[in-house]
Amino acid sequence: MIVKVCPYILGLIYALNSILAYFYIETTWAGYIGHLALIPALCFISQSFVLKFCIYHRMPIYYILVNDAVNTYDYFYGINITDKGLLILNIVLIWITILSIIYFYVKHHKKVIRKDT
Repeated sequence: MIVKVCPYILGLIYALNSILAYFYIETTWAGYIGHLALIPALCFISQSFVLKFCIYHRMPIYYILVNDAVNTYDYFYGINITDKGLLILNIVLIWITILSIIYFYVKHHKKVIRKDT
């Protein structure tokens, strides 16, 4: 149960930290938790494959990994966009993750409804 819930919580912390950073609101606790979540994310992804979780339980982990990749690339090499552009990029990543979770959840839990004729 914890392996299924923790990626969602870490994903929310990542999203919250990205949005608040745009408004220059320092959240030290979210920064510590968010930036230290790469190793647990790798552990969660390996556990999800070993325990054969559905794809929609892996989507927050993929969001964490992509967000870390974008932030690391921006930190070391610099992405030539404004702060607002980086915020929009993070919001797009959040919406792609949410929509893919919904899509995969519906796909795996779809019930066939037959009408009597």
